[in-house]
Amino acid sequence: LQYQKHVQAAVFGGKFTSGVMADAEKGSVYTHSRRFHTIVPTQDTVYHAWQCQMLYYHFKKAKEGQGPDGEMGGFTRILHSNSFDKLMHDIPTTIVQQFQDVD
Repeated sequence: LQYQKHVQAAVFGGKFTSGVMADAEKGSVYTHSRRFHTIVPTQDTVYHAWQCQMLYYHFKKAKEGQGPDGEMGGFTRILHSNSFDKLMHDIPTTIVQQFQDVD
C-alpha cells in the first residue's frame, strides 16, 4: 500500500493512513469511484459463517445509514475452501482454494 499523510495530520499527531480521509473544512473528499471496499477472508467453519453473517448484517445496516453518497463501497467474502457453502447466495463471495500442506 502507498501511505499518504492524513488530511488532518496536525490533529492526529502526523500519523499516516493507507487512504484519503475526509477533510473537516472541505467536507467529504469521496466520490462514487473513491469508496472503501470491505474484504473479509474466511474459512468454511461454523464460527466463520456466524461471524461473516453478523459482519455483513452490520455492514449493510451502516451502509444504508450513510445514504447513496456514503463512503462504504462493496463487500466481498473470500472463502478459503474447495467447495461452495450455504452463504454463497446471501453474501458476495469469491472462492479461493486452500493451500495444501507440503511435507
